[in-house]
Amino acid sequence: MKWQQIPCPLPQMRIWGAVKQEHSFTILLEERMGGEFEGWTGYSLSWKRMPNGKVNKIPVWYQSLEEATKACEDLAKQVLGD
Repeated sequence: MKWQQIPCPLPQMRIWGAVKQEHSFTILLEERMGGEFEGWTGYSLSWKRMPNGKVNKIPVWYQSLEEATKACEDLAKQVLGD
């Protein structure tokens, strides 16, 4: 998949996205968020069928962009039946 960084208005978040076979896949880096995530940094994944599908957030956190990218590409294979 071809990943693109997507502009985000929040300085503590970075977003990468890719589209494959009418599905959107997203990697989100959350840094130093408040509340229960104070001082925590990690990558999360989500996906949805475009254009109006339900967002499916994966309840696993990854420590690096490389690890999150591989996990999201594996997820795309499962979702798309590749």
